[in-house]
Amino acid sequence: MNSAPHVLAETSPTFWGRPNGGYRRTLQLHALLTKADIKVEVIERPGELTNLHYYCRGIKFLCQGGFRGKCNPRLVREHGMVVARLESRLRNHRGDRILLWEVTGRNNQAVPILARKFVYSVVALPHNLETLVPTVMPRRGELISRHLEEEIRALSAADAIFTISREEQWLLLLHEMTPFYLPYFPVEKIVSDLLGMRSRRQAARAERLLILGTAWNPPTQAGMIELIEMLRDLPGGSKMPVDIAGFGTEQLRGRLDGTAWRLHGGADDAQLEELLKNARAVLVHQRAGSGALTRILEMLIAGLPVIANSIAARSHGRMDGLHVYETPAELFALLQQPLAEPEVPRRPVGAEQRLVEWVRQRVAAQHNRLAL
Repeated sequence: MNSAPHVLAETSPTFWGRPNGGYRRTLQLHALLTKADIKVEVIERPGELTNLHYYCRGIKFLCQGGFRGKCNPRLVREHGMVVARLESRLRNHRGDRILLWEVTGRNNQAVPILARKFVYSVVALPHNLETLVPTVMPRRGELISRHLEEEIRALSAADAIFTISREEQWLLLLHEMTPFYLPYFPVEKIVSDLLGMRSRRQAARAERLLILGTAWNPPTQAGMIELIEMLRDLPGGSKMPVDIAGFGTEQLRGRLDGTAWRLHGGADDAQLEELLKNARAVLVHQRAGSGALTRILEMLIAGLPVIANSIAARSHGRMDGLHVYETPAELFALLQQPLAEPEVPRRPVGAEQRLVEWVRQRVAAQHNRLAL
């Protein structure tokens, strides 16, 4: 028996490409298990294979009863990619048969079925329900419903589910699942950096408003555009001291004509520090989708008040320093008020411990079965 649990993960922080919300959530999950002396080994992604290889793997997977529901050629290929990526490592893993599954979208829904084939317990840790994320091309309501049904069916194949939001927990409870709620909280290094920003802000005279986000992300961009239009229509809105920063925000330049606002694009660390030091509040707005669950919390830790609409503020409850609006008039009223520095949010120790305990208990159960 190993001295410490040793589990597999099919997603690494580097999978996300840049330090965005997905990257930060994966860091959180892996770090809290590692800190509890649970080894997390990421399944490395192999080199690219031919489409023929993926189709053959996918067809074999389906013929063996590896997927329930409708399947088109694209999904056959994507299921084949999952098999090619995971099958050998799942078969040959010498540690505990537990797999962390984070990306639950349609192209990755073969994961829990494949893992069950090798007698793994699967922990689903969706960063959000992928079906509910708005896409660039609008989808018909019946298509969204069908895809949501498929994602929920795939999640039902997991042994445990930990959601990042209360809303997703509620939705899965309606489908007779028993998910746990595990909110986002940054790893210790990020917390330390954010608290350092908080202390440096105390001496700064913050006057500006900051809109921060990755505009390459369709729901984030849609929310930014709606917020920009809303601010422009407020009394004196075009003259407000507004900074806009984040990857891809350069494409919003044409929407700022006639304003005194500053567009910074993908700011580096030094530029971002200056923006945060000079901001009296961060503005966050989303039209629909999964909310700004990582961004809002990190800004509060850094000592910045956050003004957000109710969609973006979901699952944050009544956190100190978070000011929520529903209408442009309510937004305008908040912008006229002095905003105090928020208290430092508390780490969700109990929620994090539930994940650790679930993994430990499942490892113990597996060892007991092997000992019989």
